Amino acid sequence: MLGPASFFQSRNFAGERMARLRDPFGHLWILSQRIEELSIEEKQRRRDALLAQFALMAKARDRSSDESKNE
Repeated sequence: MLGPASFFQSRNFAGERMARLRDPFGHLWILSQRIEELSIEEKQRRRDALLAQFALMAKARDRSSDESKNE
């Protein structure tokens, strides 16, 4: 088998692109590339926005769970 056995790629809020792959021999590789230079303030702003989004998703999930319990 040629190529990675498994592959995961993401772009995070801090201006980096990352990938994780496992080669046919079982070795795990993590690759990272900076795609934009960000100030500390911009990184913090993006982190805060991401956490706020997670909080909204958790509230929606909890409301949905509560509604299904009441049925």
